Amino acid sequence: MSGERTGRADYLIAVAIAVSLFYCLALVVDLPVVSDFIKEVLSARMKPAPGLWLSAPLALILIFVVRLIFRSSLRLSRKIALIVLTGYLIQVVFFSAGWQGFTERRNSWMRSGQVTFLEPVGSSIARMAKHYEEIVTFSEEMDPLHVTKPPGTVLFYMAFGEGVRQISGILPESSIEHRIIHAGSFLFPLIAVLAAVPLILLCRNLGNTEIGLAASLMLISSPYFVLIFAHADKFLYPLIGLSAIYLATLSIRMKSILMVVLAGIMTQVTLFFSFSLIPIAILVFFVLSTDCSLFRNGIPGRKGLSVNSMKYLVFGLIGFTTCYILFRVILGYDALRHFITAIGRHSQWKYECLGFSWNPGYVILFAGRNFAEFGFAIGAGLVLLSAAGCIKAGRDLLRKQSSRIAVFSILVAFLLLVTGFLGRTAGEVSRLWIFFLPLLCIPAAYLITGSVSGKRLSLRVTIVVLFQLFTTAFIKHFQDFF
Repeated sequence: MSGERTGRADYLIAVAIAVSLFYCLALVVDLPVVSDFIKEVLSARMKPAPGLWLSAPLALILIFVVRLIFRSSLRLSRKIALIVLTGYLIQVVFFSAGWQGFTERRNSWMRSGQVTFLEPVGSSIARMAKHYEEIVTFSEEMDPLHVTKPPGTVLFYMAFGEGVRQISGILPESSIEHRIIHAGSFLFPLIAVLAAVPLILLCRNLGNTEIGLAASLMLISSPYFVLIFAHADKFLYPLIGLSAIYLATLSIRMKSILMVVLAGIMTQVTLFFSFSLIPIAILVFFVLSTDCSLFRNGIPGRKGLSVNSMKYLVFGLIGFTTCYILFRVILGYDALRHFITAIGRHSQWKYECLGFSWNPGYVILFAGRNFAEFGFAIGAGLVLLSAAGCIKAGRDLLRKQSSRIAVFSILVAFLLLVTGFLGRTAGEVSRLWIFFLPLLCIPAAYLITGSVSGKRLSLRVTIVVLFQLFTTAFIKHFQDFF
């Protein structure tokens, strides 16, 4: 049985490579169906940039790194540091490639909607924190679209801008906005790749460190993670979301009520930055209430939840609610009211701009379109491996041979499907859903790490990260839409 499963995983990796090669070929020959979809949905510029040559030296580095991680006795902390440094290097190298390198990336960012987050930079951070809802609703200081967003991201950029002011003497002379993005073009990729740290550690807490290491290597080599530039959706939201899940798994591992409360507080903090991270909150409270282990031997009955599980859930909710109250009292920020307002404005905008309401037909139409967009963005090969990993996890669960990380993988897939049909988003999910990317690397890693170790595992991970890297290089060379 073990040999059969090993062969099936190798076959699926081969299929994933074939799918990725087809995508690369479609870019080379400008296949109408693929190129039309890319131009329309992903706003592709179809502007070639020299990127193919980058894959050669980076491939050698990745081969060496994977070998060190899976075939050496390095301590976990050093393996994590190696992954973080490699992920940072890959991003910086690809950002610097192109006709104008970093300058082109920065100018593109300044023309994007993300620049509206910099509008209040230079004003009082305390005032913005205390009167955010009033400012975004009635003032002209900020883009009206911010009424649908919580204050965390704006406050982050304001604090970052204040830090940039302190070191402005070592930055090129320009506007504060340009200086922020100049500094951020080097610091934001580092913040982004730090998401690998809680990803690895939460997998360790769920029982399999190797899956976390493999998932993090897949993350740092995936096209969208490498090529998207300086969006908070990439460099900030995955980090804080994974940190909340990590605290939840750590609290279960340590059996610490204090850590459970902190996990609840961190979950509220994630929603302070983006309402898109609601699936993260669901994951946190699922982990706290079940530890995923209740499902290892099949679906539990009514008495499946233990007293400890309910205790963890209650204290997690106490931390979550306490943080909500503190935001309300200290900052005057009512997260629930702001969320209800955001949903109303979002639906109103869709109706006014796109001319439709969310009837079942449009829900199904845009769900399919959004899944296709997200699949193109993160890479068809990774989508295939992740889906296959979820199916494998489901089979293991039905056979009562499951593990906590398998149950976690199934829940991630379920939440992505629910988000697609209930999230009421018409496009831009390649950016809005990017926090799902590291989570989807977990079932993919669950598939490729199953029943193998050492040299065989190292070979599998090497093959996967290399075909992702080459896909990234082809996208950079023939498309460069990020």
